[in-house]
Amino acid sequence: MRLALVAILLGFPLVEIGLLVHLAETHGWWVLGWVVLAACAGFALLKEARFALVARIGAAIAVGRFPIAAVVDRRAR
Repeated sequence: MRLALVAILLGFPLVEIGLLVHLAETHGWWVLGWVVLAACAGFALLKEARFALVARIGAAIAVGRFPIAAVVDRRAR
């Protein structure tokens, strides 16, 4: 069971890399550029979400609420 899990966790990224290289060879290397651009945009969104989370936690602490409420409560946004 453990070996199957390791094989899956290592296999999927390798298959994904192979598929990206194949797509880049058949459709052009702009596909790889598009994937890198999408990864950078995703990283920027995650960074922005982290800053928003820190701001919500700070606001919750300032008004005397538990900080975890800012994480799980959708009304805290």
